[in-house]
Amino acid sequence: MNLKNKSYIIITPCKNEEKHLPKLIASVLSQSIKPKLWLIINDGSTDSSKKIIVNASKNKNWILSTNLENQKRDLSYRYSFICREGFKSIQKICNRKKIKWDYIVLLDADVVLTRYHFEKL
Repeated sequence: MNLKNKSYIIITPCKNEEKHLPKLIASVLSQSIKPKLWLIINDGSTDSSKKIIVNASKNKNWILSTNLENQKRDLSYRYSFICREGFKSIQKICNRKKIKWDYIVLLDADVVLTRYHFEKL
């Protein structure tokens, strides 16, 4: 699969990831092939995650965020709920903005990508 002629969108669920978000954001911003849209879903973080996400979205119109109310941490049902809501939301946004994409990426908030990560896929 070669993304050079393909486009992609990203969904990132996060909760209390202030330590990792700046590195993740920097690594996505440095990608040789940028996503068409990136939706970061803040699951009621109590740290500075929300502020970090808002600052990133101010600089790039293709970075969006949504905030969910703080809920009990549950890595099974809650995580699947967040992902499902993210998929629904990003598809609605793409339809409304007429953004075409070939691939959808579920990207954890504690990951750092190499510059050519998506290009090499």
